[in-house]
Amino acid sequence: MEVFRHNSEKIGVKFEELTRSTCQSPWYSPFTSLPSNLVPFDTVPPDLYPTPAQRRLPHHPFIDLLPFLWIRERAITLDRLDPPAFDRCELKADILNNGMICWKPRAGREGLPWDRRSWEIQPWF
Repeated sequence: MEVFRHNSEKIGVKFEELTRSTCQSPWYSPFTSLPSNLVPFDTVPPDLYPTPAQRRLPHHPFIDLLPFLWIRERAITLDRLDPPAFDRCELKADILNNGMICWKPRAGREGLPWDRRSWEIQPWF
């Protein structure tokens, strides 16, 4: 949970808000021609920059906390299918139950929760 707290701060979402099912991603804008100005890019690490799906499709910000753009893009896109291609609650539970592990810092910049190189995705995930 600590790594998700750090990443939520980086994208400007209060960690406590993540428990609300109605919490909206700060990257999403209903005006597809205009980017969301809720989060200044100069404070966001590159691995947390929004993907096109994050900007154009409404979604819960939990997915925004993952430093893998390809996972965020696919999860948001597949969640919009009717019916969704997966269960959001199961995805979140799998992530929180060690499907994705962020390793603690060892030296220098290693172990930063917003750096995809600090994470390991388990084979079963």
